Amino acid sequence: DSKMILTVLLLLALLPGPGNIAIGARAVQSSTYDSGHAQNAVDGNSNANYWKGSCSHTSYETDPWWRLELPAVYNITSVTIVNRGDCCGKRIIGAEIQAFTLLEKNQKNKSIRKTTEGQFVNIFLPGSRKILTLCEVQVFSDNIAVGAKAVQSSTTPTLGNPEYAVDGNTDTDSRRGSCSHTLTEANPWWRVELPGVCNVTSVTIVNREDCCSDRIKGAQIHIGNSLKNKGNDNKLVAVIGPTLSEITMTYKFKATRGRFVNIFLPGEDKILSLCEVKVFTGKKELE
Repeated sequence: DSKMILTVLLLLALLPGPGNIAIGARAVQSSTYDSGHAQNAVDGNSNANYWKGSCSHTSYETDPWWRLELPAVYNITSVTIVNRGDCCGKRIIGAEIQAFTLLEKNQKNKSIRKTTEGQFVNIFLPGSRKILTLCEVQVFSDNIAVGAKAVQSSTTPTLGNPEYAVDGNTDTDSRRGSCSHTLTEANPWWRVELPGVCNVTSVTIVNREDCCSDRIKGAQIHIGNSLKNKGNDNKLVAVIGPTLSEITMTYKFKATRGRFVNIFLPGEDKILSLCEVKVFTGKKELE
């Protein structure tokens, strides 16, 4: 299995961009020197001075590594590394960025090449007497909703938790436990909180197919930063029309900046069921 060694630029003051799914995720490394804990590399602080306490740092060793566990399996499209800037910037030369889905013995790691599916991201520095220092690692995905925090207006007692709509599983049979489902109520809604404030350019909705696919007709997609009225007063970007035979529906619109994406279904005696919601961004902004 061939591996691609990526050239890592020295970035002295890059702030974490919206859509960075690595912030706060669990990180480990092969060893730790002083206070250079693995978690420092995903704390959202991109200060490149190690002595400011926001960089990871291994001991001198053979083949040091650092690993990130994302909240779920993502299509990883890019990784940004903030290198140490106060000294020793050349230490990182030759480091490899790898992504994989499962932690298995003797697994074949994948280099980040175009889009790579994975839940784990490794930074691996081959060689003897090496030190690996990372001041920030940012990971970006095309669908930034996978594994994000989701809530809804109500939930059926047995199935239909809101996070089922962002679990990465697009099974359209609600009975198999991968679709959200509200109670029958007035104006049901569902909301996902993105990893940061993002420029959202499209939303894909996978509708229920085992029955009742027409229930979603008239649902509205709202995007913004406010939680007023549960987020349902944010900017309206699309309305779901008759679904006919379409189960997967993609709505593209002018880039809309926001942290919250709401699906709101106006009316009395309504049920909102979503088998998957995917959220995509265009060019990322710096905060």
